[in-house]
Amino acid sequence: MMRNILVLLAFLISNAQAQENTKDPIIFLAPHYNFHIPSWDLAKQYGMFSSIGLEGLRINSSNLVYGIGVDFIAGGTIKDTNLLSHLEDERGYIITEDGKVAEILLYQRGYNLQLKGGYFKALSTPSSGLLALGGIGFTQYKTKIVVRDDNVPALNSEHIKMYDHLTNGLNTSGFLGYLHINEKNRFHFYAGIEMHRAFTYNRRSYNYSSNGAEKQLRNDFSTSLKIGWIIPISKRSTTEYYYY
Repeated sequence: MMRNILVLLAFLISNAQAQENTKDPIIFLAPHYNFHIPSWDLAKQYGMFSSIGLEGLRINSSNLVYGIGVDFIAGGTIKDTNLLSHLEDERGYIITEDGKVAEILLYQRGYNLQLKGGYFKALSTPSSGLLALGGIGFTQYKTKIVVRDDNVPALNSEHIKMYDHLTNGLNTSGFLGYLHINEKNRFHFYAGIEMHRAFTYNRRSYNYSSNGAEKQLRNDFSTSLKIGWIIPISKRSTTEYYYY
Protein backbone atom coordinates (compact mmCIF):
# COMPACT_ATOMS: atom_id res chain seq x y z
CA MET A 1 0.00 0.00 0.00
CA MET A 2 2.77 2.43 0.99
CA ARG A 3 4.63 1.55 -2.19
CA ASN A 4 1.56 2.38 -4.28
CA ILE A 5 1.17 5.72 -2.50
CA LEU A 6 4.83 6.58 -3.13
CA VAL A 7 4.50 5.65 -6.79
CA LEU A 8 1.36 7.79 -7.10
CA LEU A 9 3.03 10.70 -5.30
CA ALA A 10 6.08 10.45 -7.54
CA PHE A 11 3.83 10.42 -10.60
CA LEU A 12 1.91 13.50 -9.42
CA ILE A 13 5.12 15.42 -8.68
CA SER A 14 6.58 14.45 -12.05
CA ASN A 15 3.39 15.45 -13.85
CA ALA A 16 3.22 18.77 -12.02
CA GLN A 17 6.82 19.52 -12.92
CA ALA A 18 6.16 18.67 -16.57
CA GLN A 19 3.12 20.95 -16.60
CA GLU A 20 5.14 23.72 -15.01
CA ASN A 21 7.89 23.28 -17.57
CA THR A 22 5.42 23.64 -20.43
CA LYS A 23 4.85 27.13 -19.09
CA ASP A 24 8.48 28.07 -19.51
CA PRO A 25 8.90 31.04 -21.86
CA ILE A 26 9.84 30.59 -25.51
CA ILE A 27 12.38 33.13 -26.70
CA PHE A 28 13.60 33.18 -30.29
CA LEU A 29 15.07 35.20 -33.12
CA ALA A 30 13.47 34.80 -36.54
CA PRO A 31 14.99 35.93 -39.84
CA HIS A 32 12.13 36.01 -42.35
CA TYR A 33 11.00 36.77 -45.89
CA ASN A 34 7.77 38.42 -47.08
CA PHE A 35 6.31 38.52 -50.58
CA HIS A 36 3.97 41.55 -50.75
CA ILE A 37 1.03 42.38 -52.97
CA PRO A 38 0.32 46.12 -52.61
CA SER A 39 -3.09 47.78 -52.75
CA TRP A 40 -4.74 51.17 -52.15
CA ASP A 41 -2.34 54.12 -52.50
CA LEU A 42 0.76 51.93 -52.41
CA ALA A 43 -0.35 50.07 -55.54
CA LYS A 44 -0.52 53.35 -57.48
CA GLN A 45 3.26 53.71 -57.17
CA TYR A 46 4.68 50.19 -56.92
CA GLY A 47 4.10 46.64 -58.07
CA MET A 48 4.71 43.48 -56.07
CA PHE A 49 7.77 43.62 -53.84
CA SER A 50 9.70 41.70 -51.20
CA SER A 51 11.06 42.34 -47.74
CA ILE A 52 13.54 40.55 -45.52
CA GLY A 53 13.83 41.11 -41.82
CA LEU A 54 14.45 39.92 -38.30
CA GLU A 55 12.12 39.53 -35.32
CA GLY A 56 12.92 38.90 -31.69
CA LEU A 57 9.93 37.45 -29.82
CA ARG A 58 9.13 36.12 -26.35
CA ILE A 59 6.16 33.90 -25.48
CA ASN A 60 5.54 34.10 -21.73
CA SER A 61 3.88 31.65 -19.32
CA SER A 62 0.42 32.99 -20.24
CA ASN A 63 1.11 32.48 -23.96
CA LEU A 64 1.22 36.22 -24.55
CA VAL A 65 3.74 37.24 -27.20
CA TYR A 66 5.75 40.43 -27.42
CA GLY A 67 8.87 41.62 -29.16
CA ILE A 68 10.31 43.80 -31.89
CA GLY A 69 10.82 43.44 -35.64
CA VAL A 70 12.58 45.19 -38.50
CA ASP A 71 12.12 44.69 -42.26
CA PHE A 72 13.98 46.02 -45.28
CA ILE A 73 11.88 46.59 -48.40
CA ALA A 74 13.05 45.99 -51.97
CA GLY A 75 11.09 46.14 -55.21
CA GLY A 76 11.77 46.69 -58.87
CA THR A 77 8.41 47.69 -60.36
CA ILE A 78 7.81 51.46 -60.49
CA LYS A 79 4.34 52.32 -61.83
CA ASP A 80 5.11 55.91 -62.88
CA THR A 81 6.74 55.30 -66.25
CA ASN A 82 6.85 59.06 -66.94
CA LEU A 83 8.76 59.92 -63.78
CA LEU A 84 11.80 61.22 -65.71
CA SER A 85 10.26 61.67 -69.15
CA HIS A 86 10.81 65.46 -69.22
CA LEU A 87 14.57 64.79 -69.13
CA GLU A 88 14.45 62.62 -72.26
CA ASP A 89 15.42 63.76 -75.74
CA GLU A 90 13.28 63.22 -78.86
CA ARG A 91 14.47 59.60 -79.03
CA GLY A 92 13.43 58.87 -75.45
CA TYR A 93 16.94 58.87 -73.97
CA ILE A 94 18.47 60.80 -71.09
CA ILE A 95 21.89 62.10 -72.11
CA THR A 96 24.94 62.44 -69.86
CA GLU A 97 27.39 65.35 -69.72
CA ASP A 98 29.59 63.38 -72.10
CA GLY A 99 26.85 63.10 -74.70
CA LYS A 100 26.25 59.41 -74.02
CA VAL A 101 23.02 57.61 -73.19
CA ALA A 102 22.65 57.52 -69.41
CA GLU A 103 22.01 54.23 -67.64
CA ILE A 104 19.36 54.90 -65.01
CA LEU A 105 17.78 52.30 -62.75
CA LEU A 106 14.68 52.72 -60.57
CA TYR A 107 13.95 50.70 -57.45
CA GLN A 108 11.60 50.70 -54.50
CA ARG A 109 13.47 50.81 -51.19
CA GLY A 110 12.41 51.22 -47.58
CA TYR A 111 12.09 49.73 -44.13
CA ASN A 112 9.62 48.96 -41.33
CA LEU A 113 10.34 49.04 -37.59
CA GLN A 114 7.64 47.69 -35.25
CA LEU A 115 6.80 46.66 -31.72
CA LYS A 116 4.94 43.33 -31.74
CA GLY A 117 2.30 41.81 -29.47
CA GLY A 118 -0.07 38.85 -29.70
CA TYR A 119 -1.02 35.37 -28.55
CA PHE A 120 0.27 31.83 -29.05
CA LYS A 121 -2.07 28.81 -28.98
CA ALA A 122 -0.16 25.54 -28.50
CA LEU A 123 -1.48 22.58 -30.50
CA SER A 124 0.56 19.42 -31.15
CA THR A 125 3.34 20.25 -28.66
CA PRO A 126 3.90 23.02 -26.08
CA SER A 127 6.22 24.72 -28.58
CA SER A 128 4.13 24.42 -31.77
CA GLY A 129 0.80 25.96 -32.66
CA LEU A 130 -1.06 29.01 -33.93
CA LEU A 131 0.60 32.40 -33.69
CA ALA A 132 -1.34 35.67 -33.93
CA LEU A 133 0.58 38.95 -33.87
CA GLY A 134 -0.21 42.62 -34.18
CA GLY A 135 2.35 45.34 -34.74
CA ILE A 136 2.69 49.09 -34.62
CA GLY A 137 5.64 51.23 -35.61
CA PHE A 138 7.26 53.34 -38.31
CA THR A 139 7.69 52.82 -42.04
CA GLN A 140 9.62 54.70 -44.70
CA TYR A 141 10.06 54.10 -48.42
CA LYS A 142 11.05 55.91 -51.60
CA THR A 143 11.87 55.42 -55.26
CA LYS A 144 15.62 54.97 -55.40
CA ILE A 145 17.11 56.42 -58.57
CA VAL A 146 20.52 55.05 -59.50
CA VAL A 147 22.48 56.93 -62.16
CA ARG A 148 25.44 54.89 -63.36
CA ASP A 149 28.65 56.99 -63.35
CA ASP A 150 26.65 59.81 -61.70
CA ASN A 151 27.06 62.14 -64.67
CA VAL A 152 23.55 63.54 -65.27
CA PRO A 153 23.47 67.07 -63.72
CA ALA A 154 19.66 67.11 -63.56
CA LEU A 155 19.82 64.05 -61.30
CA ASN A 156 22.46 65.10 -58.80
CA SER A 157 22.06 64.42 -55.08
CA GLU A 158 19.82 67.46 -54.54
CA HIS A 159 17.70 67.40 -57.70
CA ILE A 160 16.97 63.71 -57.33
CA LYS A 161 14.86 64.47 -54.25
CA MET A 162 12.21 65.98 -56.53
CA TYR A 163 11.55 62.53 -57.98
CA ASP A 164 12.04 59.98 -55.20
CA HIS A 165 8.67 60.48 -53.39
CA LEU A 166 10.19 59.97 -49.94
CA THR A 167 7.28 58.83 -47.76
CA ASN A 168 6.97 57.77 -44.12
CA GLY A 169 4.56 57.47 -41.22
CA LEU A 170 2.74 55.16 -38.84
CA ASN A 171 2.66 51.48 -39.78
CA THR A 172 0.38 48.75 -38.38
CA SER A 173 0.33 45.03 -39.13
CA GLY A 174 -1.49 41.80 -38.38
CA PHE A 175 -0.11 38.27 -38.75
CA LEU A 176 -1.81 34.87 -38.45
CA GLY A 177 0.13 31.68 -38.99
CA TYR A 178 1.70 28.53 -37.61
CA LEU A 179 4.83 28.27 -35.46
CA HIS A 180 6.72 24.97 -35.31
CA ILE A 181 9.64 24.06 -33.04
CA ASN A 182 10.87 20.46 -33.34
CA GLU A 183 13.00 19.22 -30.45
CA LYS A 184 14.35 16.21 -32.35
CA ASN A 185 15.69 17.60 -35.61
CA ARG A 186 15.85 21.31 -34.84
CA PHE A 187 13.67 22.12 -37.83
CA HIS A 188 12.06 25.33 -36.59
CA PHE A 189 9.95 27.71 -38.69
CA TYR A 190 6.87 29.87 -38.83
CA ALA A 191 4.68 30.84 -41.76
CA GLY A 192 1.45 32.65 -42.43
CA ILE A 193 -0.32 35.68 -43.87
CA GLU A 194 0.62 39.20 -42.83
CA MET A 195 -1.17 42.44 -43.65
CA HIS A 196 0.31 45.92 -43.36
CA ARG A 197 -1.54 49.22 -43.30
CA ALA A 198 0.42 52.46 -43.11
CA PHE A 199 -0.77 56.03 -42.64
CA THR A 200 1.91 58.05 -44.40
CA TYR A 201 2.80 61.41 -45.91
CA ASN A 202 5.10 62.41 -48.73
CA ARG A 203 7.91 64.31 -46.98
CA ARG A 204 9.38 66.24 -49.90
CA SER A 205 8.66 69.97 -50.03
CA TYR A 206 8.56 69.79 -53.83
CA ASN A 207 7.66 66.91 -56.15
CA TYR A 208 8.13 67.37 -59.88
CA SER A 209 5.19 65.10 -60.78
CA SER A 210 2.71 67.26 -58.84
CA ASN A 211 4.58 70.59 -59.20
CA GLY A 212 4.60 71.12 -55.45
CA ALA A 213 4.22 69.45 -52.08
CA GLU A 214 1.87 66.48 -51.59
CA LYS A 215 0.25 67.03 -48.20
CA GLN A 216 -2.61 64.53 -48.30
CA LEU A 217 -2.67 61.49 -46.01
CA ARG A 218 -1.87 58.23 -47.81
CA ASN A 219 -3.38 54.82 -47.03
CA ASP A 220 -0.74 52.26 -47.99
CA PHE A 221 -1.76 48.61 -47.75
CA SER A 222 -0.10 45.30 -48.59
CA THR A 223 -0.88 41.62 -48.08
CA SER A 224 2.05 39.24 -47.84
CA LEU A 225 3.02 35.62 -47.52
CA LYS A 226 5.54 35.39 -44.69
CA ILE A 227 7.92 32.57 -43.82
CA GLY A 228 10.70 32.61 -41.25
CA TRP A 229 13.42 30.43 -39.80
CA ILE A 230 13.42 30.24 -35.99
CA ILE A 231 16.60 30.42 -33.94
CA PRO A 232 15.51 29.48 -30.39
CA ILE A 233 17.16 31.10 -27.41
CA SER A 234 15.01 29.11 -24.99
CA LYS A 235 11.90 26.97 -25.36
CA ARG A 236 9.42 24.82 -23.50
CA SER A 237 10.79 21.41 -22.68
CA THR A 238 10.98 18.93 -19.85
CA THR A 239 14.70 18.51 -20.50
CA GLU A 240 17.61 20.89 -20.70
CA TYR A 241 18.21 22.24 -24.18
CA TYR A 242 21.27 23.96 -25.55
CA TYR A 243 21.50 26.07 -28.70
CA TYR A 244 24.38 27.19 -30.84
